[in-house]
Amino acid sequence: MARRRLRLDAPPPPLAERGPRPAERVRDARGDTPRREPGEQDGYSRRPGPKVALDSQQAVVFAGFEEPRLHAPLKLGADGLPKSAKYTFAKLALISNTMPRTKQQAEDWFNTHVREGLEAKGFRVGWVRGDQALIGTRQSPEGELISFWRGPANLALTWENEASQARRLEVTQLGDGPQGDDALLKVQAEIARSLAREEEEHQARLERDLGRKLRANRLPNKG
Repeated sequence: MARRRLRLDAPPPPLAERGPRPAERVRDARGDTPRREPGEQDGYSRRPGPKVALDSQQAVVFAGFEEPRLHAPLKLGADGLPKSAKYTFAKLALISNTMPRTKQQAEDWFNTHVREGLEAKGFRVGWVRGDQALIGTRQSPEGELISFWRGPANLALTWENEASQARRLEVTQLGDGPQGDDALLKVQAEIARSLAREEEEHQARLERDLGRKLRANRLPNKG
C-alpha cells in the first residue's frame, strides 16, 4: 500500500464526505482535479467566516497533552522557532482563553485564534474544515491532517494525526463484541493498521537518515 501524501495546497473535502475514515480523500473523485470553493486559491481560504461568540468562562480543556509541557517554554530549533506544532497550538489555545463547543465554532476559533500564530512560528496551515486542519509540521512539512477538537460530549482540544487516529480506530472498532464480526469494520481496521505501520516506517527512515548525516558530519576532514 503506497504511502498517501497530503499536500498543503489541497482543498478541504466537502462536509458530507468527512468522517472517521482513515483513508479520507482530499481531492476530487476523478482523482486529478482539486475542488475549489469560491474565493479559494491553492487550498488557502482567507475569507472571514461567521464569528461565533464563545464563552470565556469555559475553561480550555486538553486531551492527549502532557501537563508539564503545557506550561513550560516551547523548545526551539536552531532557527529560533518552536520544534513542536502540537504544543505551539496548545500555547495559542491557552492564550485564546476560549473553548469552542461545536464543530462550527471549532473552525471559527481556529481561524481566529490559532492559524496566524502557527504560521508566524513556521507551521504552514492549509485548509481548515470543522474540527480538522491540514498543518505542515517539522516532521511532515508537506502537511498532516490534524483533528484538533473533540465534542460536544467529553469536550476537549486534541492533536490527532492520521496515525494516532488509525490506532484508536483499531482499538475501538475491533473489540470482542458483535461489531468484531462486521466485515466493513475489519476492512477499516486493516486500513488503520496499514496507515500506522507506514507512519512508523516513515519515522524510522527519517531517524536513520538523520543518524547518517550526523555521523558524516562528525567524520574528520581528510582534505
